[in-house]
Amino acid sequence: MAYDWLQPSYQVTFKGGVKLSQREKSAEENIFIMDDFADLGVTGLTLADYETSSNVEYGLDRFGPGASAGKLWDMINTFELQNFRDEVESRIASYEIDEDISAGYLMADMGFGKWQVIAGARYEHEERTGRGNRYDDELETFTPVSDKFSDANWLPSVVTRYDLSNDTIIRAAYSTGLVRPNFEQVRSSYYLENDDGDLKAEFGNPDLEPLTTQNLDFGIEHYDDTLGVISAMAFYKDIKNFVYEADVAGRPGYENFDEAVTYINGDDAYVYGLEINFVHQVSGFDNWLDNFLINTNLTFTDSEATVDWIDDGQLVSRDITLPSQSDTTANFALGYEVYDVSLRLAANYKSKYLAELGDVEDSRYDIYEDDNLTLDFSAKWLINDHVSLSFAANNITDEPYYVYNGQKRYNAQYESYGRSFTLGVQLINW
Repeated sequence: MAYDWLQPSYQVTFKGGVKLSQREKSAEENIFIMDDFADLGVTGLTLADYETSSNVEYGLDRFGPGASAGKLWDMINTFELQNFRDEVESRIASYEIDEDISAGYLMADMGFGKWQVIAGARYEHEERTGRGNRYDDELETFTPVSDKFSDANWLPSVVTRYDLSNDTIIRAAYSTGLVRPNFEQVRSSYYLENDDGDLKAEFGNPDLEPLTTQNLDFGIEHYDDTLGVISAMAFYKDIKNFVYEADVAGRPGYENFDEAVTYINGDDAYVYGLEINFVHQVSGFDNWLDNFLINTNLTFTDSEATVDWIDDGQLVSRDITLPSQSDTTANFALGYEVYDVSLRLAANYKSKYLAELGDVEDSRYDIYEDDNLTLDFSAKWLINDHVSLSFAANNITDEPYYVYNGQKRYNAQYESYGRSFTLGVQLINW
């Protein structure tokens, strides 16, 4: 709903609304584990029985003999798969979650001459119910478990704009936000194992709090006569309750455990940086050069978060960069438009970032995704008012996906996707 309040020297538009959402997540997994093949009567138990090549060449290097997937499946298919269903793993991986979110917002859009101010707040209330299974390895018993979680958050924001001139704008904003943990992290599943007196557990955490942020932004934009723009935006984010996987053995409630792996909320984290944007339509040459368009975006970011664990009864911690946060990202696009033809060549770069913590206690096992530079090309030709033809070439440089542990020479994952090409025809008002 909206209401306009007009005054001689200013105007205000009030807006408000409500939203209700319901989600249900049901995960039912069947996990099959096949081992002890000798006891099953399989005679071919060496790599030589399934070898496909004596020296398989991967993108990184040659890694010696490889196994034939077809030969392995031929052997596996001689057995009845259902006989190898792992009851424990299957039931622990299965769960149900119901989530209800009710939200409402109220905002005011105010104009005072060269000033524009948008202020408002959003309220969200979450109710979540989860059901799963607890398995006790020592007793070999399953117990149904259920959990409930309730949470409410106010999310205020203020966005301002000031027209310094007809071509230059200053912007400033304070905003808040939240990100809820995914269902896998809050699942009601619990695996308890007693390994010769060593008590171990692995479980979801239904009590995880949502990640919340407070954000400050300040920037300036300048527009030129050719619809181009140059802008700079400084930003700061204060983050609470980011989620990471940890061993909570030794913490309150888990003092007698030797290992207890789950997801927990971290302490404060922050992100700050600078984003620069430049868009320009080439002009002034009175020839084919005037058809070029340049679009560049560059972002510099710094971040820090703290993770902790129990070591010999003492709480210790270390600082990390915020996961999935690159220090530098850049995008460059060169376009060319003439008559009914549009061409785009785009380069996208992101520096390395922390993908996940391999071991909370040891930075040598931190998992990083390597820096990445991709080059894409697209073209579109409007043949007439009803038919257009398009072409796209993605990952022209065949950039691989490279993940490593601690240092780049310790590869953890390598994937090569190759180049992709798409040709399309679009019919308009046919």
